Amino acid sequence: MLDVRVVNEFLYRREKHLHVFVHAEANAATLMGFQQQHTSVEGLKLIADYEGCRLKPYPCDAGKWIDGIGNMAGVVPGKTITERQAAGNFITNVLRVEAALVRCAAVRMPPAVYDALM
Repeated sequence: MLDVRVVNEFLYRREKHLHVFVHAEANAATLMGFQQQHTSVEGLKLIADYEGCRLKPYPCDAGKWIDGIGNMAGVVPGKTITERQAAGNFITNVLRVEAALVRCAAVRMPPAVYDALM
């Protein structure tokens, strides 16, 4: 289980080119499922830094609508989401991919390898 302080540091961190993706008053411990995830904080940072965070939906090169941190589930063109919604969607998507990874790669692997597959 991840330390809530580490989670808060991750959720509150700012990148020059990214929006803050959680309100200052948000408590990471209330994000449903966060304690169940296996991706490391470094892996989450890597994903978030690569994807960026956009609160207003935009079409990707493939024509799919995306919002938050690489989220394509339930995106409504023109509907802006909150930073808290972006963080919640991010954790939900990570948990969904982790569940799929368990089915596809049912072997024990080092954390860095697991993060790379995410």
